[in-house]
Amino acid sequence: MQPDAGEPRPNLTEHRMVVYDALTAIAVVGSSDMVALVPRRFAEINARQHGIVILESAGSQGHFEVAMLWHNRLQADPGLAWLRCLIHEAAS
Repeated sequence: MQPDAGEPRPNLTEHRMVVYDALTAIAVVGSSDMVALVPRRFAEINARQHGIVILESAGSQGHFEVAMLWHNRLQADPGLAWLRCLIHEAAS
């Protein structure tokens, strides 16, 4: 159905948000009209609590960024330096 000429058109402006974990993404989706790409099993576990609907993705999702974050005071920690190196090598 087409809106009448005098009716305002819906605002289809694109909005983006970056969150750093799947649980935050699901919480945002549950309280907005936004969508998120999260691991399926995680979405299934949290769907009821956050009132989300799970849909199948349509083909390849293309490129997405993965980031590692840590507090500056942990920069020199040998164990975390080893872990960051291991993750970097696995992702390369």
